[in-house]
Amino acid sequence: MQIKGRLTADAKLQTTKTEKQVVNFSIAHNQGYKPKGQAYREEPVFFNCSYWLDPSAVEQLLKGALIEATGRIGTWAYINQAGNPVAQLIFHVDDFEIKAYAKDREPYTIPVNQDVAVAAVGASTSEDLPF
Repeated sequence: MQIKGRLTADAKLQTTKTEKQVVNFSIAHNQGYKPKGQAYREEPVFFNCSYWLDPSAVEQLLKGALIEATGRIGTWAYINQAGNPVAQLIFHVDDFEIKAYAKDREPYTIPVNQDVAVAAVGASTSEDLPF
């Protein structure tokens, strides 16, 4: 199964009782539909996701990033603090691709040094280039 959407918050790295690390995050996907006789609507659907394969992925999964995730849906059942049973659907991510970052949330900035000139041995002027 594939889902595509934006991260609602920065991913969090958590460690289980058995010392395994998991990256948890949430994706908002806009689901569109057109009710009979009404205008087209879009409503967000939120997916709670877990990624077990690479803990360093937490550095890339930043709020606002548009990602496409591939995986499978599973369930998580537990007893909450009030003693009531609770169940959730969890999207277990096998692979993801970051399509775009939020404009102000780029994880890396590559410094550009414009003062450095690159010269090759036997370099020619632009008039001598074969293309």
